[in-house]
Amino acid sequence: GSMADTLDSSGVPKISIATGLGLAILNKFGSDAKLYMFDTEVDEVSKAKAIETLLKIQADGGTNISNVLQEIKRIDNGDALYLIISDGIDDVRDIDLDESLRKRIVIFLLNARAPQWVLNLGIKYYDVKSVADFERAVKETFSSS
Repeated sequence: GSMADTLDSSGVPKISIATGLGLAILNKFGSDAKLYMFDTEVDEVSKAKAIETLLKIQADGGTNISNVLQEIKRIDNGDALYLIISDGIDDVRDIDLDESLRKRIVIFLLNARAPQWVLNLGIKYYDVKSVADFERAVKETFSSS
């Protein structure tokens, strides 16, 4: 729900930024890409469901990144890149991610500081304070992958 707030003075809601990237990736990579939305649960969504969520989002109580990391671990095929976009990183329970997987996870933190678990796991992250920061981070992520 807090993703309905704006990222910066642009007036663009954080959920629009996140969903826009997700839809762009789906369009570019087709069936090789999957989009998941999460709060306390993680759900794979279609383009239509992503747009519907974008239009109807409302606060409903929290973020659980542990579930996101568990889902990534479950679906990992050994070479996929995983992008997590969030503004409400919570504490993550102990999770065992091998080095190869940790190197393929990128977290975009929208107006949030990197929590200790991100630093401990050595996951790449971007501290995003504006739409321009987000654009730079996305370009860098895709130019280095």
